[in-house]
Amino acid sequence: CRYTTFCLSRQCNPFPASELQLRYFASWLCNQVSFPTIKLYLAHIRLTHLENSLADPFADAPLLHLLLHGIKRTLASPLVAIYLSPCQSCTS
Repeated sequence: CRYTTFCLSRQCNPFPASELQLRYFASWLCNQVSFPTIKLYLAHIRLTHLENSLADPFADAPLLHLLLHGIKRTLASPLVAIYLSPCQSCTS
């Protein structure tokens, strides 16, 4: 799992996850994958917690939710197309 590898490379225990770990992980992912993929990774982490009777790491994580909102807005911003009209000397 990418999250486990991420945590072990930083010498921290992946489970139970802290909000801080999840924020670092989401920030690290945002330069590599799309926002929906980040959400899938986080959903898998949440599911793993619930399956192992661990506390839901997203239950009280306002800064993580704020970070995700910012990542979504940043990654999902549409590209602005700029129309450049040909110069008059180029068309004659």
